[in-house]
Amino acid sequence: SGVEGGCVASRQFGMAHIAGAVMGSRRHGGYRGSLFSPAKALHGDDDGPPKCMVALFALAGVGLLFTGVTYGYDSFWNPRSLAIRPYNKAVDTWNGGERQYLQESEFYFRAYSPRAVTVTVPAVTCKKGDTECTPVPAHEETTYKEVEPTDAYADTVPWLPFAGVVKNDSLAHDQINTDLKDYTPLHYEAHGMLPAQVPGEWDDVNNEWTGPAYKFQIRAVYKGTESILALQSAVIFKDQPVGANAKMCRLHHGNNFHSGRCWERLAFQGACLQLAFADGKWSSPTWTGPDGHLKTQLGCIGNTAITTRPACPGSAFQRMNWKNTECNFTLTNATIRSHADPYLQAGVMTGGKYSFGYTPHEMWVQGMIMIGIGAFLMIPVIPTVCIFCSRRRASYNSKMRDDAWLNVNAANSRAQSGQSVSSSRSASPAQGAPASKYRDVAPEGQLVGEYDEESGGPQESARLREQGTYSRR
Repeated sequence: SGVEGGCVASRQFGMAHIAGAVMGSRRHGGYRGSLFSPAKALHGDDDGPPKCMVALFALAGVGLLFTGVTYGYDSFWNPRSLAIRPYNKAVDTWNGGERQYLQESEFYFRAYSPRAVTVTVPAVTCKKGDTECTPVPAHEETTYKEVEPTDAYADTVPWLPFAGVVKNDSLAHDQINTDLKDYTPLHYEAHGMLPAQVPGEWDDVNNEWTGPAYKFQIRAVYKGTESILALQSAVIFKDQPVGANAKMCRLHHGNNFHSGRCWERLAFQGACLQLAFADGKWSSPTWTGPDGHLKTQLGCIGNTAITTRPACPGSAFQRMNWKNTECNFTLTNATIRSHADPYLQAGVMTGGKYSFGYTPHEMWVQGMIMIGIGAFLMIPVIPTVCIFCSRRRASYNSKMRDDAWLNVNAANSRAQSGQSVSSSRSASPAQGAPASKYRDVAPEGQLVGEYDEESGGPQESARLREQGTYSRR
C-alpha cells in the first residue's frame, strides 16, 4: 500500500507540474495568436510558426500558383472554339428543317404484351378421411400470356398519343451561351405507360421477377406515311451485380447480397427513343461499329431505349428498399427525340457532360484568382523561410573557429594592451607532448606571450604580467 501511495502521489505531482507548465506558458505569451504555435525554446525566444503549418501554406500556395499560371497560359489558345464548331453546325441543321419534320409528325405508343386471360379453375374435392387433401371450390384466375406483334390481339390494343414538349434542355450550369447558337427545342413525351399495379412478385429463391415482361410499339406518322417501331422487352424489376464487398453492400445497397456477390435492384422507369428522319419517314438511326457492321441506335444514350433506376418511378430517393416491390408504375413515361436534336448531339460530343469547357475570359479570371490566393498563402511562408535561413547562418557563424589568434602580430598587440587571448581558442598540447611545441615563435625584436605557465611557475607569471607581455594560452 505504501508503494501504491507513493505512485499515486508521484502521478499527482507530475500532473500538477504539467498543469503549472501549461499555465506558465500561457501567462508568458506562449499562445499568442491563432496562426502561430506556442513553440518556445527552453532558454530562448519564440521559435515562430510551426513547420507543419508553414509547409501546408507552402504546398497550397505553390499548387495554386502553378494552376493559376497554367490557366492563364491556356486562356490564349481557346480550345472551346474548336469544340463548339460541330455543335453550332448541328444547331444549323436543326433550324434548317429537322425541327420542322418533327413538328409536323405524330407519335403514338401501346403496350401490346402481355395479354390478360381469364381462366376457370375447376373445383378440387377430397375423399372422406383424406387429411392431406384441401378442397378448393371452382373459381376464376387471371393469367398473362406473351403476345407477338403479328398476333391478332395486338391490333386490338389502342394507340395512346404522345404530346409535344417545348422544353429548354440547357447544357451544364457553368456554360456561357454567348458563343453557342440558339435554337427552339422540341421533343415528345407520353405518361402512364403501365398500370399502377403490375402483375408478378419477386422470387427470393431464384432471385428474379415472376411477372411478365412488357413489350411496346411506337407509331410515327408524317404526312400520312406510317412507321411502326418495336422496343426491347421491359422487365419490371431485375437485379444487377455491383462491385462491392459485404460491408459496402450492407451500407450502400441494403444488404442485397446473394450468390456470393452484391446486387442492386433496378426498377423500370420508361423509355427514351431517338428517331432519324430520312426518305419521308421516321426510323431508328444506324451507325457503323468498330467491326465494320451496320448497327442500330435505339436509345437516346446507348443502344437500349429502356431506362431503369434503383428507385420507384417518380421517386426522389436515390435508392429504393429492395425488399419492397410496390411502386406506382403510372409514373413511367416515354420520350421521343430526333436524332438531329442539338441536345443529343451535345451529349455525344461531350461524353454526356454537356460542357464544352471554359471561355478564354473565364480561364483568365480563374487563373488570376488562383494566383492571388496562392500569393496570399505564400505571405507567411517567405519571411518565415528568410528568418529561418538568417538564424541558421548566424548559428553557423557563431560556431565557426576564429583564426585571428593564430596571427602573431594580433596576439602581440592584445598582449601589450592588456588583453588576453581566450583560452577557448588556444591550442592545447597532446597528452605526453612537450609544451614548448605549442609556444608561439615571434620575429626578432617583437615581444610575445610565449610563457608556459606550467613550467615557469606563479612568480614568473606575476613578473611577466607587470611587463605586459604575459598571455595565457
